[in-house]
Amino acid sequence: MKKFWLLLVLILAVIGCQAKENKEQFQGVKAKHDYIAQGHKYLTSGDVKNAIANFDKAIQQDPTNPENYLILGQVYLHLKNYKRAVDTFSAASRVDPSSGETFYLLSLSRAFEGQKEEAIKAAKQSALIFQKTNEVAKMNRALSLWKSLSETMPSVPIDPTSLEKLQQPAESGTN
Repeated sequence: MKKFWLLLVLILAVIGCQAKENKEQFQGVKAKHDYIAQGHKYLTSGDVKNAIANFDKAIQQDPTNPENYLILGQVYLHLKNYKRAVDTFSAASRVDPSSGETFYLLSLSRAFEGQKEEAIKAAKQSALIFQKTNEVAKMNRALSLWKSLSETMPSVPIDPTSLEKLQQPAESGTN
């Protein structure tokens, strides 16, 4: 019986080592460090400063990954550091200009920063992207943001025909 348990522990140890090795390696490219995972650990333990530092390092390690920017931007948004959130989401929008979520978060950040005209533009862009990708619930959320921002800033009127066009489902081209 002891041999069985010893063999089981040995097998689990070998499998565990292989799983760790595979986690650090993706399609033959070994990751330098998983800064996102480390940042999440710091964030859940309340160490925001080290979390931000790790998310920054993730961006430095892979500046072409928009998810790295979105995570850091949301941390800044939560901390009410809207200027940094705007900067981070703006960078994300340059990395991936087809992300409706990025423009939505950029719109929120700009609105909180007091940049109403830019916030409206970002909300509109978000709605257009969500329309193209047929994400109706997200499109409606972006439209609501766009409309509420425009109502609080009458100098930037909404074109009612563009709202009507956006509220109609996009033609998918598939039968």
